[in-house]
Amino acid sequence: MSKENDHSKYTNWIDPASVRPYEKNAKLHTEKQIKNIANSIKRFGWQQDVVITSDKVLVIGHGRRLAALKLGCEMPYHTINKNADELTDKDIRELRIADNQTNAETGMDFDVFGSEIDDLDFAGFDFDFLTIDDEPKERKEAAYNETVSVVIDCENDLEAEQIFNALSEEGYTCRISTL
Repeated sequence: MSKENDHSKYTNWIDPASVRPYEKNAKLHTEKQIKNIANSIKRFGWQQDVVITSDKVLVIGHGRRLAALKLGCEMPYHTINKNADELTDKDIRELRIADNQTNAETGMDFDVFGSEIDDLDFAGFDFDFLTIDDEPKERKEAAYNETVSVVIDCENDLEAEQIFNALSEEGYTCRISTL
């Protein structure tokens, strides 16, 4: 049995097509990211379940759901039962944003990272790793640079992703901000 279909670790499994993505999910998922998530699931199996509401709306795991659709496999899940007042609708909306933001606001210790990946094999993944020669030799406090931002309101995730990718390819430094 392939690792993405190994049901020994989790008790609840669901067809990702039967789960509705949250229509106002602000996190963007690129094709590259979905491919990397799918490759991770194929190689290492499911290491995180997704979180859904009792009416099958996704709370956490939009990228994992897209990867499961790509793989054609079920995904493990657990349910937040809104009827039992576990979390309110507002709590669930806040949880989505908190989950996305806590993952977005981290950095990397490149000295540790470089030594950690030295003998590892990431064949099949499309990661933009820095080489050891590209890494800063010592940590320095970042200089303050004033930046000017341009905000582009998009109709949907696909439009935002297309604009982000086009501007990035042209050399602009872009970031996604969720409100």
